[in-house]
Amino acid sequence: AGNIVSALPAADAGVTLTALGAVCVVASPDGVRELPMTAMYHGVGKSAVNACAECITQIKVPLAGAGTGSAYARMEQRKALSLPMLCVAARVTLENGLMRGVSIVMAPAGPAPRHAAKAERLLEGQAPDAGLFARAGELAREEAEFRSSAVRGSKEYREGVLPVFVRRALARAAERAAGGE
Repeated sequence: AGNIVSALPAADAGVTLTALGAVCVVASPDGVRELPMTAMYHGVGKSAVNACAECITQIKVPLAGAGTGSAYARMEQRKALSLPMLCVAARVTLENGLMRGVSIVMAPAGPAPRHAAKAERLLEGQAPDAGLFARAGELAREEAEFRSSAVRGSKEYREGVLPVFVRRALARAAERAAGGE
């Protein structure tokens, strides 16, 4: 919960929990409120939680039903204490062979973990397909807002790699949804 309260947009947990549709339970002396992960980030380092007066007491993740699979892909320069250059979380539910409830979240691609909404809409109601996953990756690139960074890599490099990571995460999530893993 610390990375969420600190509003670190590329933190693994925040990206994954956003893709899974998690809700944070926030307690304060004034009471308890629930906020979806999509409402937790107000900018880099700016959280919906007042760390001086509030605390995340629970993170609720909806149970995945039958036919649901998820995957996470992360690129980093080193394995220990590394900052992600890019991460993508994907969730797919298959109903009668068609994708439903598609969720694709990427980071650091803006001030918060960001849904690739155009890509999600493209896939909704479609059968899993490598070409469709590649097109979803291209749409995700259009929605990403990368900045060049000495630590995370250039904007151009990450824009080039993002479609590959989206395609791979979707393929693995769909495979898991189909019971292949």
